[in-house]
Amino acid sequence: MGSSVTINGANFVSVNGVAFNGVSAVSPVVNSPAQITVTVPAGASTGPISVTTANGTAQSASSFSVVTVPAITSFAPPSGSAGTVVTINGTGFNGATAVTFNGLNAASFSVSSDTQIVATAPAGVATGPLLVTTPGGTATSAGSFTVLSAPANDNFAAAQPIANSSGTASGNNTLASKETGEPNHAGNPGGKSIWYAWTAPSSGTWSFDTIGSAFDTLLAVYTGSTVGNLTLVAANDDIVARVVTNSRVVFVASAGVNYRIAVDGFSAGSQSGTPAASGTVTLNWAPTASVPAISGFSPASAAVGASVIITGANFTGVTDVSFNSASAGFTVDLDTQITATVPAGASVGPITVTGPGGTAASAAMFTPASGMNNDNFANAFVLAGSSGSANSSNLGATKEAGEPDHAGNAGGKSVWFAWTAPSSGLWTFNTFGSSFDTLLAVYTGSTVSALTVIASNDDANGTVTSQVSFSAAAGTVYRIAVDGYNGASGSIVLNWNATPSQPSITSFTPTGGNVGASVTINGQNLGGAIAVQFHGVNSTSFANTSPSQVTAVVPVGASTGPLSVLTTNGTAQSAGVFVVTGSAPANDNFSSRLAIAGAVMTVTGSNIGATKEAGEPNHAGNPGGASVWWTWTAPSSGTYTVSTRGSSFDTLLGVYTGSSVGSLVIVASNDDGPNMGTASLVSFFATGGTAYQIAVDGYNAASGSIVLSVYPDTASQLIYYTGFDAIEGYSTLDRKSTRLNSSH
Repeated sequence: MGSSVTINGANFVSVNGVAFNGVSAVSPVVNSPAQITVTVPAGASTGPISVTTANGTAQSASSFSVVTVPAITSFAPPSGSAGTVVTINGTGFNGATAVTFNGLNAASFSVSSDTQIVATAPAGVATGPLLVTTPGGTATSAGSFTVLSAPANDNFAAAQPIANSSGTASGNNTLASKETGEPNHAGNPGGKSIWYAWTAPSSGTWSFDTIGSAFDTLLAVYTGSTVGNLTLVAANDDIVARVVTNSRVVFVASAGVNYRIAVDGFSAGSQSGTPAASGTVTLNWAPTASVPAISGFSPASAAVGASVIITGANFTGVTDVSFNSASAGFTVDLDTQITATVPAGASVGPITVTGPGGTAASAAMFTPASGMNNDNFANAFVLAGSSGSANSSNLGATKEAGEPDHAGNAGGKSVWFAWTAPSSGLWTFNTFGSSFDTLLAVYTGSTVSALTVIASNDDANGTVTSQVSFSAAAGTVYRIAVDGYNGASGSIVLNWNATPSQPSITSFTPTGGNVGASVTINGQNLGGAIAVQFHGVNSTSFANTSPSQVTAVVPVGASTGPLSVLTTNGTAQSAGVFVVTGSAPANDNFSSRLAIAGAVMTVTGSNIGATKEAGEPNHAGNPGGASVWWTWTAPSSGTYTVSTRGSSFDTLLGVYTGSSVGSLVIVASNDDGPNMGTASLVSFFATGGTAYQIAVDGYNAASGSIVLSVYPDTASQLIYYTGFDAIEGYSTLDRKSTRLNSSH
């Protein structure tokens, strides 16, 4: 629209009008009887040009193509950082070829419609306008996308000092992150923590709270000098569960001790599609002489009728002691000590002490010595209602004869729940807040050996807790099993709620294909999809064919893994994996392994399209299925570490000696290394001059890009530490095989 067009012809005399596919142009200029210059009018569309004179009308033999010039009317959010997903509104976006943030190409973008584009801010993004380029031109936003920076006290090492007996500090966790090795504060994964450091000016009882903060906070107090080596003092999510979502802790402080305070945002888990809560932070602290505080209790586990010693402060006048809401008999020995009797009905959970000044809850969980009564399928704990949360434990639990492997893992310490759907609809169950690597499965059936699986999950999008969503039928009894990965155990939090708008994926076809292949995804509540991901990589072309179906094209960079559909109501993830096919990597086979040289070296690669050879062992005890090989000769004798930190998928790592794939001797292997997420790490003593064969595979055949590092150990290393004691109710088993298997 608005472009100047020159029309050539003959007998352009006494011209009455010029039209573009029937839309009249304004004030055409007749340059000569053989030429007219005219401006394309508003509203014109692709079609022939006609010229009308006193002697008749002439029409062009070919069509004039009207190309819409794009325009940006708005975008949201107006600020963010690398990785922020921005929705751009305007017109003329069909056929868009580029989206830039102040001159940098977007990390990814998809054209939702002619009036909307969803783009991801790239690494290195700077404050500036957004541009959208189409065949019709380039549109520039009127306003700038403002790049925000992480808060100064985002990391533990940069904790903001606070002082004095009382005070208020402010902050903001909008662009904060969670560090490697950082604990889950108040039992929630969070993800946007900021840190404060306070040294107690004197011994006594102090209260810290986040009243005045603009979001659902998590609050935790620790001692310790590094984020991976903390001792929990006190923690809280909600002052009043689901009513007052700010947090408060009361604890006994010792003069001169430095306490680290973390403020994070509540997270519903990565599978929900919603990031951790964030906003402005208000942290208040003051001494308190009336509110009780619990500093510890002993023993951490005991049978009904046994005595438990509770220590703390301000116990004079206490009116109630409860074990996870079960009231107990008790005696106030001192203002700093209570002796309580474990009551019938006690279950895994905190101990609470209520006095005239308020209620204190223990940071650690108490576990009845006999364990939970829902170890067996026949004794399933009954859940009721459309939503709720139940505390339990699988410490001491077993696996029954004929019991299935939940979420495909052997487990070994399952407990059972039974829930009758109050109405038909979509429900979500998760184990967020549990203290160990969980397995979660939902079944129908009346005996443990004749069950029909409805839904199951091991890890929910990057965490070691689990989540499933399924369509429930009113009146149907569903059996829910919670187990531990490879027999892990600890305290359990089982949450459930109706999620009528939550998207879910029931199937997809085909189950594998190359880049550029079209995939049909079926499910519920998929309408209005804003993104489709192949193992975390955005598809650049997708479309909703109905509220229950999406078609998407496998994007460049996709790797084998689950499919995800993002809507404004959350994220759905497939239970199965889509297998990305393609040419096998050069080092797919043992005989074609690539050489690594030197004492310190990092190499990169990929296992997309890789296979598993006949006679090849299961690396780190998992069948894998997409292995690639390297060979490394130790330059000198000593202890060396090999890791896959930085790889884009859940890796398996194996180190061997031997000259053929069928005659290998294992040296060391690992699935997930300590504090490394799903990356793998092994340490072993290497003999100078010996050739070591290194295999990198994908857990359950996962695939993607590989970063493989080899380096010598310069000092003794802490192989495993959680910062929590088993006696406090926390499992000493980290994510899948954290203890390194070694032949030495």
